[in-house]
Amino acid sequence: MALDGSELERLAPPGEPVYDADELRKHVETMTGYDRDWNAWFQREGIEPMCVDYDALAADPVRTVKEILGRLGRDRAAADGIVPGVRKLADSESRDWVARYRSEC
Repeated sequence: MALDGSELERLAPPGEPVYDADELRKHVETMTGYDRDWNAWFQREGIEPMCVDYDALAADPVRTVKEILGRLGRDRAAADGIVPGVRKLADSESRDWVARYRSEC
């Protein structure tokens, strides 16, 4: 297993990625439903959720953790020196697929 996290969730043998708009659409619909359901629950419970942006977290995990700690009323300095065991896995191919998906769907 790589220390960058690239093998943490492998469920199948390694292979070349294949663009599949229908499969992507299914996942987008599933995740959109999860977001809708969570937002409805937060609203019913009178909770204002803290949204953590994936790109911001990947770019500066220490800062993001400090923001979370601050929001929770905890010592932000507790995040000093943390070193994530994973890295952002998106790359130019990911960005190309996003653009392609958005143009097709």
